[in-house]
Amino acid sequence: MNSPKVSIKKLFAKPLANYETAKWDEWNDGDYNNKTPPIDYEIEGLLMSDVDVGSSISVLRTKRNGVDVYGHFVSSKVEKILPYAEGDLIYTQNSVYILKHL
Repeated sequence: MNSPKVSIKKLFAKPLANYETAKWDEWNDGDYNNKTPPIDYEIEGLLMSDVDVGSSISVLRTKRNGVDVYGHFVSSKVEKILPYAEGDLIYTQNSVYILKHL
């Protein structure tokens, strides 16, 4: 795989998520969180592996919410992928994201 540049934005939490979605004032950037990222959490970076059902999304992050912040984003396991006009809708165990290739 050629590690394409992507953006991923959390659109909403799934109703029966394994983990609760954090509010912005509960989220600790760069720290361990026992909740999933807040709604509208958005990253850019390099996709480290193909996005497949049963696997996690793995992105070497270069930006978080428009700010240069390097790190590694890993989602819960992907359950469903649907084509969407702007990219792909990715349903994980906890959240729904839109993935766009940049």
